[in-house]
Amino acid sequence: MKHNKNPEDFLSSPGLFGAPASMGSMSALHRKYTFPPFSVLNSRDGDWQRRKKAWIRLGIRSEVGRDAKRERDSAHGPTVAVWHREHKVSSRGDEYTTKLKKRTAGYVQGYSIFDPVLCELMYNWFCPAGGQIIDPFAGGSVRGIVAGMLGYRYWGCDLRREQVVANREQRSAICPEAPIVWMCGDSYRRIRKAPLADFFFTCPPYGDLEVYSDDPAELSAMSHPDFIEQYRATIRRSVRRLRPNRFAGIVVGDFRNKKTGELRGFVGETVDAFRDAGLSFYNDMVLTTSIITLVIRINKQFDVGRKIGKSHQNVLLFVKGDPREATKAILEGLK
Repeated sequence: MKHNKNPEDFLSSPGLFGAPASMGSMSALHRKYTFPPFSVLNSRDGDWQRRKKAWIRLGIRSEVGRDAKRERDSAHGPTVAVWHREHKVSSRGDEYTTKLKKRTAGYVQGYSIFDPVLCELMYNWFCPAGGQIIDPFAGGSVRGIVAGMLGYRYWGCDLRREQVVANREQRSAICPEAPIVWMCGDSYRRIRKAPLADFFFTCPPYGDLEVYSDDPAELSAMSHPDFIEQYRATIRRSVRRLRPNRFAGIVVGDFRNKKTGELRGFVGETVDAFRDAGLSFYNDMVLTTSIITLVIRINKQFDVGRKIGKSHQNVLLFVKGDPREATKAILEGLK
């Protein structure tokens, strides 16, 4: 499949979406990088949201294949339960929820969905054109579909068969010729047969924040010490498939001990895992996230325990080898 590093053609195609999607400011930085490569990535920005909606209109449905009942046990559980009218709310709250659903119809739907614009940026900034991407914690379809549409090769693994089936169906519907592979199974075991990679990019489960299945190999169902041990082992084995002088990216966020409320320090644990696997910690970015559902939850969590509303995720970049050589590979492309 031809590499399409600048996807304006299909993101703005009248044939796909009717009116062309607005690409916002045509400043030198936007023209060169799509969005400026700064440490704060603002997904609330209007141009970002328009671009995200254009990606979603391709037919990406990352929530398909998920166990909605279990997802409602997550930190967003009360919000999602109200969304699906499983909890009673006041008339004022009901009016707000109705407005909320209208504002987010078609691209939020009460589930945590990976941001396709973030995907696009990470691939184009940190992976050689047409390069191979590996993703040991694949989850939904977004990272694979975006990779395929941009002309990259993608290999992802997920434990749940229903998720893999749903992802493959979306590939068939959106980009059937794209070199996208989803494998089903324990990524710690499957990763050994993954192709050699030019970029590692993934988003792991955040401990027990969202429990995805009852499978004994499911990381999100483990105790925290067991989770971290298996998480570190999977990262260590995965980056062995990464070629020398290449980058690795991961999206993580801290989460709390459900019993004590104490933060686990997951971001630091992730940095330690990559360093112990032989990579250098190279870039630290923050992705601002939507506050739409946060406004429903913040009163209770702050008034009861002074817990600050979390409205960001951490995007961590590591390098295996020499960052200058890794950058050279990106600028020159694969030979």
